[in-house]
Amino acid sequence: MKRINHKKNQLMFLIDAIGWPLGQSFLSPQTILPMFIARLTQSNVLIGMVGGIQSLGQLLPQLLAASRIERLPLKKRYVVWVGILFERLPILVLVAAVFWLSDPVALLIVFFLCWAIINLATGFNLPAFMGMYAKGVPTEKRGRITGTGNFGGTLLAAGGAYAARFMLEAGSGFRGYGWVFLTGFLVLLVSLFSLIFVDESPDDTSGARKSVRRYLEEIPAILRNKPSFASYIVMQIALQVAFACTAFITGYAVRILGATEGTVAIFTALLMVSTAAGSLLFGLMGDARGYRTVFQLGAGAAMVLYVVMAFSPSIAVVYAGYLLAGILMGALMVGGNMSMEFCPPHRAVMYTAIVFTAISPFRILMPLLAGLIADALGFPVLFGAMAVLSAFALFLAIFRVRDPRATRLAEDAAFGDGHVTRER
Repeated sequence: MKRINHKKNQLMFLIDAIGWPLGQSFLSPQTILPMFIARLTQSNVLIGMVGGIQSLGQLLPQLLAASRIERLPLKKRYVVWVGILFERLPILVLVAAVFWLSDPVALLIVFFLCWAIINLATGFNLPAFMGMYAKGVPTEKRGRITGTGNFGGTLLAAGGAYAARFMLEAGSGFRGYGWVFLTGFLVLLVSLFSLIFVDESPDDTSGARKSVRRYLEEIPAILRNKPSFASYIVMQIALQVAFACTAFITGYAVRILGATEGTVAIFTALLMVSTAAGSLLFGLMGDARGYRTVFQLGAGAAMVLYVVMAFSPSIAVVYAGYLLAGILMGALMVGGNMSMEFCPPHRAVMYTAIVFTAISPFRILMPLLAGLIADALGFPVLFGAMAVLSAFALFLAIFRVRDPRATRLAEDAAFGDGHVTRER
């Protein structure tokens, strides 16, 4: 069997963990891309489609992809080629379109085609990446890589935002966007290039090949026989919805408290700083104590955040609220590593896909429902509902989700043929 150089793997995955958020900052669906679309059209629907396509593309295909990917003894070649051809190359096509097309309609068509391909590729690629990550990095080292990567990537992304602003102001017409997208392409290419040097051991795929239907039929047994994993999924859904609704805090601050653009910029800075610091702390904590504690702190921060917001705070209190929102975001970023600890490494593809697929409809639909609640009943009611949801997540983190690292049983071999051992 090939000897794995774990130290080299940790360095390569760390480079990717830093490069991914930095590269994504030049194609941000929260800032850069909405501005780009707004320059081409007055349609708010098209602006809203940016986030919708991202969620649909990245989350929904994962379970379908996992049924195929798990059969691959080695995942690295798949990850690299999908990353080059379908995640990075469409960015280059978009860059060419920005420089050479002058018709807004044509540019919009090219953009949305490229954006859909990019995010679908990410959805098909992420399960393979997680399987590769689970094999290439020891359990007790994953947190610090994720945490340090998010810390460095977030801080560099803040600098990237200023660089993007310079390119947009310096470029004439849409050429500034072309340079911004090209920079994002180059950073993401370097990030992907680091994965080529990862050492990967082959999985045993000698068992019978399974159809997608047979593969999906395993899921109820997994959830039934692993109640802690099922509780973990519900907890993740609750916290993901709570974090998605932090966008309404800005809407509340602007509409009710009269926050200005300068104030919102401070909100953003506080969120990024808190997320970076939280990611670093939670990464070290996850390695040392497990991710259950990370989720308890994240859920507690979310509950306090929304309780405070429900009582119509001042702008000064909203500042503190964004620090708490950053803690929640850091916990979610780092805590996702826990998905891989409920199973042996060769099943990480399926387990992470189950989690992401379960989350996807809630991440897509709940912000729309939250907007309706805010419009019909007011922001305090929405914030109160999110406080209850966060308290429920905290209850699950304390009483229902068990630390799989501390309670791991000698069942790894049983997973090889699809058998699921009941949790004790």
